[in-house]
Amino acid sequence: MSQKKSMDKNLVKLLNQYCMMPDDHQDKKDIFNELYKKIYSPALIVSCNFIPADNSLMKEALILSDAFESLTNGMIDEAALDKIDSVPEESLLYPWCSFTKAVHSFYAGDHKKSQNLIKKIPEDSAPGAFRFFFEALLDKDSDIVMEAHLEKLKESVLESSRMIEDSLELIQESVEMEDLLLESAGLLIRDIIKEDRKSAQKIILWCFDRLQLSDVLSDKAVTKARYLFGEQDGYRLSALASLSFDPDRSLVYWLHSLLAYLNERDTSKVTVKAFLSILKDISDTVQLEFELSNEYVQLMSSLVSDLSERVLHIYPDFPGSRDLPEDPFAAIAQLCSKKQQPPVQRKVREVKPTAVQLELFAF
Repeated sequence: MSQKKSMDKNLVKLLNQYCMMPDDHQDKKDIFNELYKKIYSPALIVSCNFIPADNSLMKEALILSDAFESLTNGMIDEAALDKIDSVPEESLLYPWCSFTKAVHSFYAGDHKKSQNLIKKIPEDSAPGAFRFFFEALLDKDSDIVMEAHLEKLKESVLESSRMIEDSLELIQESVEMEDLLLESAGLLIRDIIKEDRKSAQKIILWCFDRLQLSDVLSDKAVTKARYLFGEQDGYRLSALASLSFDPDRSLVYWLHSLLAYLNERDTSKVTVKAFLSILKDISDTVQLEFELSNEYVQLMSSLVSDLSERVLHIYPDFPGSRDLPEDPFAAIAQLCSKKQQPPVQRKVREVKPTAVQLELFAF
């Protein structure tokens, strides 16, 4: 039961909280119930270097991981399997005991015992996902059972496909009406974002491209992206969409995206440097091509000041200082110190953005 898949950050956070909490903590039961459904392998626990070796959960994970490993590598270790009984019923990993025993019985040819053990696995637990597989495998009418489930799956897929096609058609028909376009896109994105985040992002970018053919990207549109994708990704998508239309607005959105990223617990200096490199390039473009209003310069000054403080708080050894005399903030700082100009008409340039083909999303 080797663990090669990297863990989701939220799962790591939950495990850390669970192991650190005293047993009588009011939130421990809720975290237990959530982890109960998400621990997709005892080996996942074994791979957590933040869980002490003497922690009861780690000990139980090692027992189950070793036992299952012995089943799957062809060298069954009865002693390792016997240790499974030492895992208490109240354990987070207890459902894996029945699962491992069921696999053992199946390999031993005792299908009746395997069936009984499978029935003991709670359906809402992580190994509960295997119940249907085993029940279909062991049932004498398994072909009929499997066919019925496949028919349901087929109908579900067709229904989802029809829904997506209808939604895409509505989006295309709503191009001239911002509110309707954003609402239609939002409904579809909410339906697919968990399963296909990239397609969801392409849909919102397509909508933003269409909207910007007639006007600047509105605050309403940016707010919709932030609501659907979160602060960091929402601002990033807005920045990408407006880059070829309005570099000055894009610069603001990139700054907001980086600030949101810095609010996250796990940040990478490499990612921060990549953000700053993008900001520098756009700052150079904005300085060359745009006259900036007092309001814009003040906004930029505030954002850059906030950014420099946060970066240097997280990474004290980062190049530059709070006064921003050198890279990586130099170009942005220069933009903020640029002589302020009275409000002027925005520079208008002909842009031919590349549209995302909606046909790609029609399954």
